[in-house]
This record gives sequence, C-alpha cells and structure tokens, in this order.
Amino acid sequence: MRTLTLTSLVLYAAFGACVQAGQPGNPAEHLVLPSQGLGVNLGTGVVTRNGYSDQCLEMVSRSSGNTLVVTRSPGSDRPKVFVNGKQRYPGGDQSSKARLGALRLSPDGSLVSLRSWKTGDKQTELLIDGEVHLTWKRGSHVRLLKVGRQSILLLVTGRKGGTRLVRHDFYPDGSVSGTGHTLRDFNTCTFERLRLAGTTALGQMTCGPDKGIFAFSLDDGKEPRLLLGYEDAEFVSLQKKAGSPKGTTVLIASGSPAALHFYYAVTGLLMNQTGEVRACMSDAEGLQSWNQSYRLRSQALLFEKTGAPVFADLARKSMRLTLASQDRAQGSNQTCGWSSKIYAPDKPEGLKLMINQAVIANSLANACTSLGDNCSVALRSGIDETRQCLVEKFEPQFDPDLGLYRIGPDEAFRFAGAVAPWNWQLSFAALLDQLSDPTLRARSVDIVGKFQSEATSGEDGALWRYWPRASYLERGHSEQKIAEERFEDTGHAGISMLALAVFDGLLVREFVDGMRARASYVLSFGSNSPRDLDGKGPRAGRWFPAGGWAEFPSSAFQDVYESVVPSRTSSDAIFAYARLFDPEAKFHLTLTSHVCTDACVVGEEYSFSSPDAFLENNPFFRIEPSQKTDQTQHQLLPRTTQLKNQHQ
Repeated sequence: MRTLTLTSLVLYAAFGACVQAGQPGNPAEHLVLPSQGLGVNLGTGVVTRNGYSDQCLEMVSRSSGNTLVVTRSPGSDRPKVFVNGKQRYPGGDQSSKARLGALRLSPDGSLVSLRSWKTGDKQTELLIDGEVHLTWKRGSHVRLLKVGRQSILLLVTGRKGGTRLVRHDFYPDGSVSGTGHTLRDFNTCTFERLRLAGTTALGQMTCGPDKGIFAFSLDDGKEPRLLLGYEDAEFVSLQKKAGSPKGTTVLIASGSPAALHFYYAVTGLLMNQTGEVRACMSDAEGLQSWNQSYRLRSQALLFEKTGAPVFADLARKSMRLTLASQDRAQGSNQTCGWSSKIYAPDKPEGLKLMINQAVIANSLANACTSLGDNCSVALRSGIDETRQCLVEKFEPQFDPDLGLYRIGPDEAFRFAGAVAPWNWQLSFAALLDQLSDPTLRARSVDIVGKFQSEATSGEDGALWRYWPRASYLERGHSEQKIAEERFEDTGHAGISMLALAVFDGLLVREFVDGMRARASYVLSFGSNSPRDLDGKGPRAGRWFPAGGWAEFPSSAFQDVYESVVPSRTSSDAIFAYARLFDPEAKFHLTLTSHVCTDACVVGEEYSFSSPDAFLENNPFFRIEPSQKTDQTQHQLLPRTTQLKNQHQ
C-alpha cells in the first residue's frame, strides 16, 4: 500500500482547504465509488485509488504484474506517469506541445499512448514509450481500445466518416506494423462507447435508424446485432453483488425532465475525473480553459441549486488548484494567467491568449458567486487579484479607434495583431462587466452592442461570423467577399453564448429568440450536427450544441438534453445538463439495469423522488463520514520539487 507525498497540500492550505462547506469544524466526508476502488476526502481533496493517494491521482491500472499510476501536480504541463514506480514520459520531449490522449500499459510494461497536434499537420500519433509508431492525418478520430501481447486494437474514424475496427500487430522488436488489419468496417454506424470481451464486443452505438446496445463478433463480417433498442441505454460501472450474473452492465434512465437533467449532470461530474483531478494541470493542453472551467461552473451550479455540500467541496478544490496553477504561482517570471502550449510548439513559455484567460477567470468568478458564503475570503481575493491583473495585461491590446481588442502583435501566433474573434471579445467583455470600474463596464457593453449590430437573422435564426467585420476589412475583403465567408461554428458559438448570458438584460429580444431558433435548426440534423451555424461544413457528434447553448435553450434543446447526447460526459455537455436542471420542478427518476452478453437480461431497478434521495442512496457512489473509510496513508513516491504559491 503506497501513497504520494502530498506537496500540493502546501498550496491547498493557503486557501483553507480543510474547511467544510458551510460547516467549519465538522469531520470531513468522503465520496466513495466502490466499483472503481476510488475515494475522495472532501475536506482535504485527497484522492485514493486502489491503495495509492494524491491530491490529483487520475489513474491506477495493472497489466500482467505491471502497475501504471498517473497523477498531476498543480501547474504542471504534463501528467506524472509511473510504471512500476519509475517515472516515464509517454509523450517524449514534445508532450506539453500536443494533447496527450489515452494511456495504456502493455503486458510487457511498455507504455502506449495517443497524441494529437493543434499545429503543423494537426496529425494524431500512436506512441510506444515516447516513440512515434503510427500516424493519422488531420481530421481522423482514433480510439485506443486494447493493448495485448501481440497486437493493438484501435477504432479509427476517417476524415470523411466511416469507422473501422483495426488491429496492428507487434513485430518481434516491439515496433508496430504500419499496415493495420481491418477487422470490421462499420460503414455508417457511429460509436459512443465499446466494450471488448475476447472475440466479441458490445457497442453503445447507432446503426441506421437503430440506436442502443449492439453485439458483434471480431471474427466474422456479420452486421452488428441489436440487443437492447433503447437510445438512452449506456454502459455503466456498478459494484457487483454476490450471485450477480456475469456480463456488461447497461443502465437506462427514465423520468421527469428535471430528474434526467440532474442525473446526467451528477453522474457526468462524479463518475468521471472524480475529485477534479485535472484542476491540477496548467493550461498547456487547454485543460483549464476547455475542461476544468465547465466542470467548475457545473459543480457550483449544482451546489447553488441543491445545497449539497459535495458540490461546494469539489468546486472549492477546483478553484484552489486552478489559482495555484497560474504561471506566476509556479515561480516563473511570467505574470498572472495560464499559458497554453499546443498553439505555440516553438515557444517554451507558451502563449497567454485572451480567450483562455477570460474563460478561466470568468468560471472562477461565476463559481464564487454561486457558492456564496462558501467561497472564502482567500478565494475571492485570489480571483479578484487575477482578474485585475488580466485587465492590465490586455489593456495595451485594446484598440480605442475600433472599440475592440486585438491579438497581441508580439505573440508567436499566426493571427498576431489581428482584431480578435468575437468569442474572445465577448468573453473578455464578460470579465470587464464584473469589475467596479465604470469605464471598463461601459466598454464591455459597447463590445456587446457591436456584436449584436453585426449579427444577422436568417430563415432559421441568428447568424454571425467568427471574426468581426473590422478584421475582414483589414485583410482587404470587399463586402461581397465578407458575405462569402463561412458562418461561425457551433463550438465557438457556444463560447460566445456563455459570455452573452452575463448581458441578458442588454440583448435584443429578437436576437435571443434567434439564438434559440438557431439551436433548434442545428438540432434538426440529429446527433451528427453540422459544423457551422447555417448547416454547412462537415457533420459529426463533436459539433453537437453544448456549453453556452444551454444559456439560451430552445424547447428542442431542453428536450434533447433529457437523454444521452453525444459525448455526454464531456465538460461542456455536463454544464448544459447542470444549467438546464430545474430544482423546483417535479422530480422522479427510475434507473433500470440490464446485464448483457449475447443477450440482455433485466437486473435491478432503482427509483428516486428527489435529488437528495439520489445523492443519499444511488448505485454509483456513496457520501459518508470519514470514519467509515480507510484513513491509512500509503506512500508511493516522494516528490522531488516543492511548488510555490504566491497566495500563501
């Protein structure tokens, strides 16, 4: 039994980590996930998993006697990865310059990982012990399913669609064959998740008009067979009871809209990235801006709506670690904020882009407001100090003639000096609006006014483009050329909507109605949404409206989020569920389990009449007093560096 030395508690103490939400002096509670062997001390934030403990312990897995442990340190650019107690570097010396994906341990102790780039050719790579073995072109989506002794199994979706199950064999020297063997070509079927069992597999997927749980063999070419035709059926991890049938557990949720919104939000938060372990990271890979910011908003929203301390505890942990992960908190010479490196592979210190800073800072301020008295004085001070510092940092980038911000002219960024995109302008305007300076607040209102003046209303709702009109004019575009530019994509539109919610009282009613109408239009394409607001561009689940779209939901949007949406555990989808949850509405929730092999049999059924009833007695997790849990501390590895915190 081992544990990591908890140096991040040094950072934690500066923000009053051991104070319970609204209950100073009470014993800490634990969040326990029995099926995952995982527990979180909600007072200290320490995560324990299968005998290992740390503030941000993300993974413990074993393969043929080898042990993989993944943890994170506040402000670090990459996770700390240990195999059998020795630190490894799965992404090689480029790991902080690209986004590191799945990590798997092979039976011989080799470390297999995926890495995707946002610059250059924007390729995806498969690495073994830090060395590139396979590469896929931009636009491909790759999932690492299994690493065996003789081969690697991948699910590959091509640039133009079409998903294949591919096996790449190992050569005797440990390298991988460049030519994969296609085991299955799924044509138009799309996957959410896949479970393997020998030569058979179960898929949570859509094939033609059918959606649900399918079974298929890896050895023959027969079409996948529908086992459970419920579109909301999804794989879950539940603790097995004595005498339970063997197989894969599938759960179907049904009930009132409020109950379903709550269920999907809570399970998305507490069953994934449990303990807010990625709040430890820097923003090198965008994990603070595009992952943690939405999770923090969701935790704080659920506390505001339910009063359940578990959400406040986890929100405060997230806030402390995010503040402690700023560049200057790590002893660097840089100022406030969080640098990203995936857009600047040749700049060691990374880029501090306005959009990332605004999104993170706004989520901190928003969460503090939702927490009320549970947001400590120290946290409030840290947030206020950071926001003021960011305002001063980006003031030289404001163009008074245009009344808009520019991208820093000296940034090592391909758009340096250009008028910043609308989602940047609006997100920073939302930051300015929360300050006491009347001049800056007036500026924020002016920016929103300029945006509304450029947005148009099409037959199916509001439309706007990624760049302000001034940006196109500076490039020499004619009016006709501007009219030919593509409209905004659904992802960046959601970021803009998240910011616009701050200015709800300033928005023209026709424009608000137009955003709702546009949501209904995009959703009319089904789960494979178009990239652009006008329905153009490639179609895929990655473009499904989430995040800020929930601030201006149409009835169609509310309806579709009563079910399993594409990537429903992604941070922006979780936020949408949490935002839509109405604590005053009727609540009744039924969960029906099935156990599936070559057929599915009905298992247990669970019913809940309130959010409290679900939190107190659900099949996924328990919240219990600390004395009921194992308090033993288990040492894993000593940390070699002590992190500094400017707020101590």
